Amino acid sequence: MTMDDARDSKPELYGMGGWLAFLCVSLLLFAPLTAIQEVARVLIDQTMEPVDKVFAIGFVIVALGFAVFAGIGLGRMWRRALIVAKGYFFLGLSTGLLITLSALLGEASAADTAIGVQTFAVSAAWLGYLFRSERVRNTYGENTVRDAAEVFK
Repeated sequence: MTMDDARDSKPELYGMGGWLAFLCVSLLLFAPLTAIQEVARVLIDQTMEPVDKVFAIGFVIVALGFAVFAGIGLGRMWRRALIVAKGYFFLGLSTGLLITLSALLGEASAADTAIGVQTFAVSAAWLGYLFRSERVRNTYGENTVRDAAEVFK
């Protein structure tokens, strides 16, 4: 069975729709809102050292850029967008795991622990979707996405 056969058998599972569209909206809208909230939380925190604040805000900005780039790539169906999106969620998975493990060592607050568990769970859920979804497979399959050479003709 080729990709064209899969697309012809279930045409509703191709392109931007369903959970894939929600993922793009999440990456392009909810990720910036969450980043703003996190930067505000870091700036308000009186217990953090200034160097730690700069590091935390820098990490949030880099992760936000990664999320927006992945969201744009998925929305425009770029050839490597799926790899970028998976990389973003692997970053979230590892960050959530590190925060949760630091809580087990007694170095994180209860609020940080909750953020770590939430980040881990959300990233794991989206990774599961990206790896298992038939829509994602049909949309970003080898012969279904636009090549950069086609875009810049």
